[in-house]
Amino acid sequence: MNATFSRSPVSDVGKAINLSQNVQGHPVSRVRVHGRRMYRFKTDRWFGYMWKQQGFAYSVFARYSSRVGWTFMREFVGSLHPLGRLWTGRTSQGRPVYLYRSGGGLDWTVFSVFSCAGGGRTDVGYDEDLVGVNHGGAFADVFSLINLPDPDTPVRDTLSMKGRFPSSTGTKVTGSFDSHQVSVHHPGDPRWNCGAKLSWQASPFSE
Repeated sequence: MNATFSRSPVSDVGKAINLSQNVQGHPVSRVRVHGRRMYRFKTDRWFGYMWKQQGFAYSVFARYSSRVGWTFMREFVGSLHPLGRLWTGRTSQGRPVYLYRSGGGLDWTVFSVFSCAGGGRTDVGYDEDLVGVNHGGAFADVFSLINLPDPDTPVRDTLSMKGRFPSSTGTKVTGSFDSHQVSVHHPGDPRWNCGAKLSWQASPFSE
């Protein structure tokens, strides 16, 4: 089978309707699939669904096939989880911050400049695990781990990332980032005695 699932500008719905109905002569119908209102399409080579969500056009299409029919497409649409949303912004140091929130949780990345006792260096803060967001929109990611930037100098990274999503969409997310790094065996080593403490804000990203 050959199928696609994509997100595009909401204006693509009107373009697809025009192509199907006016150019290729295939009627487009309004249907409800698993509780979601959407458009049912046929073209000369593809068939599937389109709908509007989060200010975008979402589409699921498949090429005509003896093995793939409308039953499969309806089941496929019903199994989909809504895509997440991206916030982008800047820290108080003027460096980028990215937040991606989906049904699974929050994925975040903060670019920061650590101030070290022996000079400055650029570093990045992130977590590979998704972070939970409570009903009020607040989230917190706090952890401490041993890092090996140098085989002979293990360091302990202690990090705190906090923020809150607003109750209304379209407004900024704000928060703080606090991280410290120190040598495990030689706490006074200026190369590995570094830290960053900053605030950040991010706005919804529009494609």
